[in-house]
Amino acid sequence: MNQREIVLHLSLIDGIGPSAVQGIVAACSDNLDQIREKGYAVSRGEWIIDASGTAAPIFDQRGLITAAISISGPGQRFTDEKIKEMADLLVKETAQISFELGYYPR
Repeated sequence: MNQREIVLHLSLIDGIGPSAVQGIVAACSDNLDQIREKGYAVSRGEWIIDASGTAAPIFDQRGLITAAISISGPGQRFTDEKIKEMADLLVKETAQISFELGYYPR
């Protein structure tokens, strides 16, 4: 079991059967792969109803995520186009901060 699977297993609610856990872990893993590929994550009403946002990681010199920057706002104003615009800005700025912390992508 890799680190991602361990974290996902530990974060699940008790009482869920093993096959349900495997399905949830697989879905979350796919979602994390997409986030890694794009370089940012998007949230639409997941934490606060009618709020949306996007976040991008900051890497340290070892290539580990050490922080993140997020931008959020009311869902009705955070359209798909606005989220993409903000995400592109975040990825650019967090890449610069990561570089200044000694991170060099491979």
